Amino acid sequence: MGKQDQCLPNPPPTWAEIVNRKLIDTGSHGRFIAVDQHFMRSCISRWVEDICVDEDWYLSKYHDVQNAVSEKIFTSARQHYTQVGFYENRFPYEILVDEEFYYAAYPDVRAACGEGGHKSAQEHFELFGFREGRLPYRGFHFLSVQDVLPVCLKNDAAGI
Repeated sequence: MGKQDQCLPNPPPTWAEIVNRKLIDTGSHGRFIAVDQHFMRSCISRWVEDICVDEDWYLSKYHDVQNAVSEKIFTSARQHYTQVGFYENRFPYEILVDEEFYYAAYPDVRAACGEGGHKSAQEHFELFGFREGRLPYRGFHFLSVQDVLPVCLKNDAAGI
């Protein structure tokens, strides 16, 4: 069974069952559909759980999470990220922007930075770009070795 099959009960429901249970609304939106938030989360949760979270960085970046872990609302930064943080567009670890790539890929950002709107490509990415789906460097994804390997090695050493 592939990962994509793990989000559905076994055996998977028919398309009609999914529509009738209002998990998906085919509506009259042409090629787009609306999907129930909980259904969507259950389908992608296995993938989200594979994202490495830098515990120390995450807790220092997000003080509200640090407080929630201290108050035992969450057991760890990782638990917060996989249950809440991913869906709030929080970073699981520090993501550094390749400024040359970013400006070339997004000329509107170059113009905004030139006009004093943002101090740098990094600042734009952290405040807006990530939420807009912009890539910090060519080939970026949460499971890319460039970012993840150091985080995963650190987590392994700490037993996380």
